[in-house]
Amino acid sequence: MNIFNGTEIEFEEIIEKNKAAVYGTVYAYFPYNSDVDDVVQETFIQAYFNYGSIKNKDNIGAWLCGVARNIALKKLRAARYHLSLDSVMEKASEDLESRYIKIETSIEIKKAISSLSKPIAETIILYYFSGKNIREISSLLSVSEGTIKSRLHDGRKKLKGELIHIMKEQGNRLEEKDVINEVKLLIQKAEKEGKINRNAVALAHCDEAIAKLGKSSAEYKTLAQIYKIRARAIGYSQREKMIESMEKSVQYAKLSGDKKLICECLLDMAFYENYKKWSPYFLEAYELAKQIGYNEICCECAMWLGADNIHKMEYSEGEKYINNALEHYKNIDSKASVNCCAGDSVRVRAFANAALKSMKMLRDENRLNGNYVSLNTFCQLLRVDEDCIKADNNYGWDIPGKQSRLDHLSRANGAFTNGQTDCVILSTTLMEKNDYLCEYYDYHTGILINVKYNVISRNTAVTMPAGTFENCLHIRTVEEIADYDPENELHAGVHKDMSVREYWYAENVGMIKQMYSYPNDPESCPTTFIELHSYEVVASEKAPQKYLPLVQGNKWEYVFYNENYIPYSNFVKYRDCYEVDVVTDEFVYISNSGYLYTD
Repeated sequence: MNIFNGTEIEFEEIIEKNKAAVYGTVYAYFPYNSDVDDVVQETFIQAYFNYGSIKNKDNIGAWLCGVARNIALKKLRAARYHLSLDSVMEKASEDLESRYIKIETSIEIKKAISSLSKPIAETIILYYFSGKNIREISSLLSVSEGTIKSRLHDGRKKLKGELIHIMKEQGNRLEEKDVINEVKLLIQKAEKEGKINRNAVALAHCDEAIAKLGKSSAEYKTLAQIYKIRARAIGYSQREKMIESMEKSVQYAKLSGDKKLICECLLDMAFYENYKKWSPYFLEAYELAKQIGYNEICCECAMWLGADNIHKMEYSEGEKYINNALEHYKNIDSKASVNCCAGDSVRVRAFANAALKSMKMLRDENRLNGNYVSLNTFCQLLRVDEDCIKADNNYGWDIPGKQSRLDHLSRANGAFTNGQTDCVILSTTLMEKNDYLCEYYDYHTGILINVKYNVISRNTAVTMPAGTFENCLHIRTVEEIADYDPENELHAGVHKDMSVREYWYAENVGMIKQMYSYPNDPESCPTTFIELHSYEVVASEKAPQKYLPLVQGNKWEYVFYNENYIPYSNFVKYRDCYEVDVVTDEFVYISNSGYLYTD
């Protein structure tokens, strides 16, 4: 098969590397720039569908230029063009120009080029417009270097010195645009590598892009984007360097004058900073976003400013910001999307609702004066399809109060997550089979984790504070390091079994019981039990949702027990409440409210 079998990005690299040469080759043949674009496009289409037949792929540029020349000659013979002043002034198509190269030429250059023979014109354009040296042109046109020198000499004699200068300037502009295109490709690569946690590779792409831009004109928006990706690739393990890159992102965004970009960079900067330093960035982003009507950023920033005020015990100000966040949410275009930290603004809505519910609980307890350990303000996100329910990000903050954190308990893992992103909670396979296996990537440790599921029973009877439940699904999961090797630097000092959990699900109710333990760290993370305390649930007909009905408005509240099965309520008060806030085609957003305090 001759068709190109690589990735889209790999073919884009071929285009970016060779389009200037192809454009330069074709440019000499036509008075209309739109015809040039047609031939360039057709050349790369032929390259895509005939890639397997190219014998010398190391010098694919020569093949491309030859194909372009043949297409141009056929087009010329078919159309029998005659040059005119009007045709010389024809501007290029914006759509195709944006895909390949936009060269705004003067009438003098067009007229001068048309006066040269095609081989000389082709050589002149490749040398002055495309920035190719004599050796490269020789290789592309398959003629000797001496012939190229001779053509350049003859061309210079026929062209005025002033026109040569203009052509050089055009070539410099073309080279800069090529650099920008190369940089954009590097940014794509960096983002792709960052998503699979290959941060060292992403960082290398960012640094290469920055080096290339250093040789070009200032592209502040592009630099701001690169430094954002670079900060993410560096990560929290090198906080100072991460902050340094993010600060540069903000600086370049401000130099660009793009207010939307400035808002986004300020927001990222706030999240990268320690929570003690983040509020000025949230506030600056919020005020600017209000000016330009950027409601997604307004929603996100207002929520976090509210959370920050709660942390400072400024509750009325905190509630004001949280309610502002909900008002901004109402004004967001449902089709719009913005990557605000962990995702879309629907999460912020669930986060905000959790905060207001938690504050009401504490107000009812006369404890909304900081007399608590922590306040739950979370959105637990679940990814749902026909086959399974997966845990996604747990987004929010257990906001500290005045009471000291407890060594044995700060905030337990959410009831609807195993503490990790993209890990299966329930699968239709478990409705029929006893064993199931999935894997996820632990971004904190850089380790690939296998999760083994085993169905212990499908007809267990369980009694707890919420009642007695028959025919419960009882599952055990064991997380372990994939391809465990104690000599592997990442695996050293880590137990092969990361966690052991058991879940009990009742039909048309949801999760009614959970037990989890950590063989890695039994002292600081002792075995914990969770049981359903109360619920208000509408059943779901969808599988596997019959064991976890994810219907908007459904509510669950849980109580916690220590490793000796003694309720935490004997020594702390801990409410952990969940309500399905929003259901979309792909996600379920659960508002997780509650609090923890000691008597």
